[in-house]
Amino acid sequence: MKEYKEVKRQVKVGDKIKVVNAWMSSNNYVNGDILTVVDIDADKCPIIKIPKSTRHPHGRMYLALREFVVLEEVKHEFKVGDRVRIRSWEDMEKEFDIYNSNG
Repeated sequence: MKEYKEVKRQVKVGDKIKVVNAWMSSNNYVNGDILTVVDIDADKCPIIKIPKSTRHPHGRMYLALREFVVLEEVKHEFKVGDRVRIRSWEDMEKEFDIYNSNG
């Protein structure tokens, strides 16, 4: 499972954002949702994909700047001598993109 931290910077396409103040969401998102930005509008607001509807025929919706915080993935980097706890090999393969040569 990936871990994220909140950062203070402008949002970019591809960023993960967390909804913290859902405003005019039309029930397409709620506080706590983590969404992926697919585009940025002229006012630098993120655009997300939503199900197509009469109200949103293109299946896209923007969030106001006050509705979200930008998230960045926390990268765990280890150096020789660090102590780590291995939870399971499957977790290690996914989290650190490594291959188990023992099958």
